[in-house]
Amino acid sequence: MIESSTLGRQLRVLLTTLLLNTAGFAQSATWITEKSKDGTVTVQSCVSKRTDAQGHSRIWMEYVATTTANVRVSACVAVLKDIARHKDFLDAKASRQLSGSATDSWLVYYYFDLPWPMPDSDCVASMHFSEDEVAKTVTFTLTAAPTLFEKKAVDRITQYNLTYQFKDLGSNLTALTITSSVVPTAQVPVWLMRNYFPEGPADVLHKLVQMANQQTIHP
Repeated sequence: MIESSTLGRQLRVLLTTLLLNTAGFAQSATWITEKSKDGTVTVQSCVSKRTDAQGHSRIWMEYVATTTANVRVSACVAVLKDIARHKDFLDAKASRQLSGSATDSWLVYYYFDLPWPMPDSDCVASMHFSEDEVAKTVTFTLTAAPTLFEKKAVDRITQYNLTYQFKDLGSNLTALTITSSVVPTAQVPVWLMRNYFPEGPADVLHKLVQMANQQTIHP
């Protein structure tokens, strides 16, 4: 027979374990791996609710989208450096360069005219370009810089981390990877946000490749 004091301790341990596990599940973020409808893009995505530094519950949208395409890295770079054309593969209403050079650093502005029930929003981001000749990769990294441009009449995205990486595989093949972590301004259900995947990121990559293949690049 188990003594009451021993039983009490066991119950307390069991209860504590259950509470810790429950808390862990509540905080966990589930990643889902999917293929685009045409089977050419792999998308790993996660949509989760988290509490930000100010104690507000926010929806985080994260994904990694990858594909391999018959396109030159230099053509992809040319598209990314032409900031006015970003709107065409991001489905934004506007994209423009606010400041920066033509080589490796820019301040960019996006305006997103979103369908109902999502409100319009804008984003100011610092974009940097880097190249690794050994790994044969080039990378564009965008990080939110919401205070570096005057506030407009729409909500501004303050959490925006986006990376485009292009890797030369030889034989005119390029591996394209987009890594994204964004907190939208809209407070809509998680299931509605999930509808963006996998076709949303796949569409961005498809358009980017199409635009790159339309570039005139000199050897």
